[in-house]
Amino acid sequence: MDRTATQTIEGFNYQHNKSILEVLNASPGTKITLEGCIEDIDVIREDNITAIQCKYFESTQNVTPSILAKPIFDMIISHMKYENVNFKLYIHYSGVTEENNIEFTVDVLNDILSTKNKEYVKKYFHQIFELPKEIEKLCKKSKLTNDDIVEITNYINVNGDSLLKFSKDSFIEKTQVIAAPKMELLVETIKQKIRNDGYTEEEVENIIYPNFFQKVAELSANDDEQQRTIDCNLFKNEVYSIKELLYTKWLSKLCDLKKYKEEIKKSLRVRLQSNYSFRVIIVNISRYRVSEIAFFIKEYLKKYCSKKKLNYFPMFIIETDNEDNYLELQSLLFSAYKIEFENGEAGRKFYIDKLFGCSENKLKICMRNNDIDSYLTTNVPRRPDDLITIGDVDIENYDDSGINTINVNKLSSKDLMDVFYLGG
Repeated sequence: MDRTATQTIEGFNYQHNKSILEVLNASPGTKITLEGCIEDIDVIREDNITAIQCKYFESTQNVTPSILAKPIFDMIISHMKYENVNFKLYIHYSGVTEENNIEFTVDVLNDILSTKNKEYVKKYFHQIFELPKEIEKLCKKSKLTNDDIVEITNYINVNGDSLLKFSKDSFIEKTQVIAAPKMELLVETIKQKIRNDGYTEEEVENIIYPNFFQKVAELSANDDEQQRTIDCNLFKNEVYSIKELLYTKWLSKLCDLKKYKEEIKKSLRVRLQSNYSFRVIIVNISRYRVSEIAFFIKEYLKKYCSKKKLNYFPMFIIETDNEDNYLELQSLLFSAYKIEFENGEAGRKFYIDKLFGCSENKLKICMRNNDIDSYLTTNVPRRPDDLITIGDVDIENYDDSGINTINVNKLSSKDLMDVFYLGG
């Protein structure tokens, strides 16, 4: 993974953890919009809104106007739209061990406003400065030249603050820039606050903190603003009331591989003991060879479906962008392992009734599609007793239907065999 991608992931993880800390610090009646409409985190107390933006620069040695420029420009645009909003920019850079204020003065703001960065001039200047048409037209060019930048900035320097569409003093008064501690210290602060609420070290490490992170991460990814807006006290109590570790796709981001495998294996050990049930397994085969998934299915059936009178056969739903992989998988199951299955197809068309018309003691396999998702989540007699997903799989519609789910993510085929207790 390249450095930029890694920094982006660290930034999101830092934002999720900062959101948790805001929830734990909130006074009664406070609401928070995760992945806010104004900034990363919008904290709402009655009519007062604090919009928080998080930046994470682990390798940066100090804060300069060029580092501050983009987040400050974004905040200026929001300041012009929302009169009753205060802003906090939490920015982590190398060496910060505790939270402290960074002086944000008129001189710092002036340095930012005098930028010659082409991206910022193009994106922001026509919004924050009152410009004549010929200068505004220059700002909106598809590609700015060095001469364009000189002309635009010279005009602004000559005319000064009279061009601004906002008050510098008002913006500075409403804005804090804060040096933020590194990820590990932020997480430890969160865990200590949970311990202070009366929970043991084991509960915090193995259940409460991971569940907090996963719930915040899931909600932050929701497209619906109302779903992302939470009452802090209710949300905290909801997380505290969960007595088992959640197994979502976010768990793998919190644990190293060894611990993640241990947690998944522990959960599956309980799940797989009950085979007189209808189990659906959705597999995103993009990270595996087709032969690996075929072998996995063969070993799964051998271990968990050998007693036909006692065991229901599962349904395997294959998620792939390449139908040839799905066809190859079916061919391998039959030719290499003599496994018979029902795929719901007739004349290359898919029929749900045909898929479910076969015996419970016969493997069902199909490609993932909207029809099968809708059928399984809304047709009560055919709802899965539990759902296991393998790989990066979106199961929001299954989660919303109350189906018992577990996500197994980022494991090699060998690790997959291990956590399912297969192959020896």
